[in-house]
Amino acid sequence: MNTTTNNNNYPDIIKYCDNNNVILENTSSNESVYFLETKDTLSDIEYYGKFITDSINIFRSLKFYKGYKEHLYNSGLDHCQIMHNINSDMADLEMNHVILTIFDIALLISEHYLNTVGYISTMILINQLRFVHSRNLVPLIMMSKTVHQIYHADDSFYVHPTQVYGKWTELLQTYSYGLTPEICYKVLFYLRKLNINELTQTNGLLQIANSLTDWSNYGNRNIATRIETYNTGNNQFIGMSYH
Repeated sequence: MNTTTNNNNYPDIIKYCDNNNVILENTSSNESVYFLETKDTLSDIEYYGKFITDSINIFRSLKFYKGYKEHLYNSGLDHCQIMHNINSDMADLEMNHVILTIFDIALLISEHYLNTVGYISTMILINQLRFVHSRNLVPLIMMSKTVHQIYHADDSFYVHPTQVYGKWTELLQTYSYGLTPEICYKVLFYLRKLNINELTQTNGLLQIANSLTDWSNYGNRNIATRIETYNTGNNQFIGMSYH
């Protein structure tokens, strides 16, 4: 521990630095807020889930994200990719994360940083979410509002890889140290619906499928495994309706 300071305006709040990590501690409630999160600070599953969720909410409030749909329009995604005859002039189009939810993507990035750099922060995670979206690394599809509703109401609704926009296999390769067994299972379950010819011919998907198991063995997966199955009332993180 390096330094400790008080602010007279907030006498119950103590700020101190521990191994270059700024920490605010409320002496009345014994609660602490860390600038840099580590595996130790994120060991509480509910706290980790809230950290991911809060970061996503801030990211979605950014001007960048609100204008991302226009970017997709300009990239040619100005029509429903399921009902191709419907374009943005005929109906409201909605952007949807497929294969992996935005929660999965945020968790993937967070775990990658924890297993490589050793820490993550809200600012780092938000910047990385912006980076992967700006580089078109996230799997997306544009749907009309009705199709979007059907997609979320039907677990068997399948979107073929040729309909997915984004270099999502590069996302998995870039953040491979953040892959959890659950994320690997989700991707493999998606890929198993393709036949061997499609796997071989479509953007190296067969290679990705063969690599996923090895990648998922990187690092300590205990926290990530538990967070994705943590039950919060009627929802589970692995099934949260982030899209």
